[in-house]
Formats: sequence, C-alpha cells, structure tokens
Amino acid sequence: MSDATDIDGTGRPPGDGDGRDHVFGPWREVAFRTVSDPRAAKLLSDPEWVPWIEPFLGRTRSIAEAADELGRPLDAVRYRVRRLHDAGVLEVVGERKRAGRPIRLYRTVADGFVVPFEATPFVDLEERILATMTAQARSFARSAAQLLREGGVESRRIYRAPDGTVHQEAAADDAMLAAAAERDPLESLALEVSLPRDVARRLLREMIALARRAEALDEEAPGRERGDPSGDPSAGPVRRYLLALQIAPVPDADD
Repeated sequence: MSDATDIDGTGRPPGDGDGRDHVFGPWREVAFRTVSDPRAAKLLSDPEWVPWIEPFLGRTRSIAEAADELGRPLDAVRYRVRRLHDAGVLEVVGERKRAGRPIRLYRTVADGFVVPFEATPFVDLEERILATMTAQARSFARSAAQLLREGGVESRRIYRAPDGTVHQEAAADDAMLAAAAERDPLESLALEVSLPRDVARRLLREMIALARRAEALDEEAPGRERGDPSGDPSAGPVRRYLLALQIAPVPDADD
C-alpha cells in the first residue's frame, strides 16, 4: 500500500487532463468509509499497523492465510486481528468448515477508508508524515546494516572529490564492490539541487513513471513469495524490496 501525498494540492487523480502527475491510485473505483472512531483512526494511520491490515483490505482471509501472506508468526497475526476487530476495522464475514472448530474468515468493514486528520492521534500533519517516513527509514536502516555487515563494510568515507563535490559513502574497497554485485542491491541517494519549478516537476513525473514500472514488475514477478522456487532461477529468488522516491522543496530558513 502506498502512502501518497497530494503534491499539487489539487486532489485530482492521474489522467484528469491537466497534464499533472500524481501518485494516487484508482480511488474512484473503490467504495470508502469515513472513519470517526479514534481507535480505528489510530491503527489505520499508523505505518507500523497498516501492513497487518493489507491482507484483509477489500478481500476475505483467514488468520492463517494472512500469516502466510505476511510471512509472520500465526500468534502475531492473531493478536493484531483481535485488536483490529475490536477497533471496528475488521469484521467476521464467514466461516470455513473443517473437522473440529470452523475457521473464521475476516475482511475489512469497507474496501477503503478515509481517515480525517482530526481523528488521528498526531499533533499536526508534519508529525503524521514523519511517522510514515520514520517507519520506512527504520526498515531501510535494518536491511542496510545487515547487508553492509555481510559485505565486511564497517566504516564510512567523507571527502571532497577532485571535481569539488563532497561525498559520504560506505568505505568499500574494490573487492567489496565486486562481491556486492552478487548480493541484493542497496543504495541511498539524497541530494539538494537548485532547479526551475518546471524541471523539478518533470523529475517528479519521471519518478512516478519509475514507481509505476516497479509496481508492474511486482505484479508480473513469478514466485512472488520470498524464496519461492517457482521464481525465475536466472534472476534469483523473489523477495520484497523497499523503493523510496522523494522530492520536496527545501524549507526556507524562516519556515
């Protein structure tokens, strides 16, 4: 699930004929429910909880099926399903007969939710965005640290190159770089650049195109579950990757 921000402030989805690009999905095809219960709003706006909701969003799943989809322990999913059910986010929509106790089937109470900002526990919009970005940064840091340790990289370089640019990077030597080509990709790029607004908007469109291409590849990937042997052996096992693309004006000094 993407956490989109209306960059232009227009509220219009892609393809409205005004030439703008956004990161919105096909929201007009979904029936939404506006959330008023603070308990539900808290869980639906918490980036740590949203992944646990996704297996049940707009479709029916048992706890075991959700655990398999998430790759998480059954007890962990059961606990969160109980919390989500108590908060009115999930409901029991049926049972699957079997020997002994039937299996309960759960689904979100709506195929989509609108969470008014005033119903969330956040002080302001900045805190809400920070919570989402903090969760993403924590996930990236955990994976990055593991990959760097596996590659023997335990230090960083900070220097000015002959062309005058300043670099901060992992202190990898040629052997480490060669070995890295055989492992999962890892990169973090953060730049501050001066651009005309129309050029920045063009970069935004390119970023969105890249994100949509990644989503299309995700849908096409064979053996989508991590390590599934049905995946293309020439490409290696399929696993989940975090692709974070961001662009925003640097705040003025007095903001």
